[in-house]
Amino acid sequence: MSKRASGWRVWSALLIVYILWGSTYFGIRVMVETMPPLLTAGLRFGAAALVLSLIAGLRGEWRTGLSRSQILSCALVGVALFAGGNGLLALSEQRIPSGVASLVIACSPLLVALMGLVAFRTPIGVLQGAGMALGFAGLFILGRPGGGAHLDPIGLLEVLCAATCWSLGSVIASRSRLPGTPLAAASLQQAFGALSLLLLGLTSGELNGFQPGHVSGRSLLAVAYLITFGSLVAFTAYSWLVTTAPLSLVFTYVYVNPVVAVALGALFIGERVTSTILIGGTVILAGVAIIVSGQTLAQRRTAAAVARVEANSEP
Repeated sequence: MSKRASGWRVWSALLIVYILWGSTYFGIRVMVETMPPLLTAGLRFGAAALVLSLIAGLRGEWRTGLSRSQILSCALVGVALFAGGNGLLALSEQRIPSGVASLVIACSPLLVALMGLVAFRTPIGVLQGAGMALGFAGLFILGRPGGGAHLDPIGLLEVLCAATCWSLGSVIASRSRLPGTPLAAASLQQAFGALSLLLLGLTSGELNGFQPGHVSGRSLLAVAYLITFGSLVAFTAYSWLVTTAPLSLVFTYVYVNPVVAVALGALFIGERVTSTILIGGTVILAGVAIIVSGQTLAQRRTAAAVARVEANSEP
């Protein structure tokens, strides 16, 4: 494949991730207008898990077999990412704008770095420290009482907990022995997340007073969109990107997705974009950009050092 074709494919996949994952916040907001958030999220990820499992079977990914530790790792990651992260996100979007929710979720790299420091003594450089401080300052601007954004504090707490769960799931995934077959691993994670969401939805009484006849057509379309484009198409594009493109380029989705989410919320469901949201969001994204660029710089330096050692050891 030529370099030109490779570049075209990479940017096409990036555009898919930018737009589709950025639009999932809008889709969730429309979904929870008339449908129970936890139960519907459980159905979404259950359906996606089934499709991914079938594709994994066609590709022969189940033939290798899975150990108990791999299944347990998938369960922990799935519960943290999908039940904790997406479940709390869906709950929060009943109270706060989808664009604001996307900005808080964008803080996940900051929380991952903080968890690494606290739990594993992973060193944080000056650049990453500055990014963390900037990101948390942006969160304070968004959430401070009387700041002008007039955001529901419970909704903000829910989405902050969602970002924490996403970060925890990412840390667990990075330090666990997950299956080497990506689609099989993803289907298991989403299946465990779906089961947890359905259980939480049932035990929390989401069916009490729920009337299926009041479900709107656009909420149903939102669920179908989230399953097809959010959980399948965008995930497939992202999985291909992380094995093909530089991570510094792939991770730009972290601060492009909120821009897409804020724009869609404002254009199609009339979400107000106040000066407080603009300022807080800009500060958050600047902090995230510094964190991601700092991590990428550290990875490049490590790779260069390893390359020098390997070069010097050549016979």
